[in-house]
Amino acid sequence: MKAALALFAAMLVCLPAQGRSNAARHEFAKTHTCPSTGKNRLPCHGYVIDHIQPLCAGGADQPANMQWQEYQASLQKDVQERKLCAGLRKAQ
Repeated sequence: MKAALALFAAMLVCLPAQGRSNAARHEFAKTHTCPSTGKNRLPCHGYVIDHIQPLCAGGADQPANMQWQEYQASLQKDVQERKLCAGLRKAQ
């Protein structure tokens, strides 16, 4: 069961979040070498493509606003960004 969950989680890392540009992700990967494979293509095992400035805070869905981020670190940043985005929605 743990192996199946780990496989499922690994597959999710390779998928773009809903509403985000798959083309922008691939363009980023073409110009930024994957830290784990040394290749300029997806997938990049153990890493996700992260928006430096969150989309909810006005960040662009473009390669210039993207970076490779270790998967575990992305989980922590996602918690912080959900709080930020919730606060921004309340302020509107």
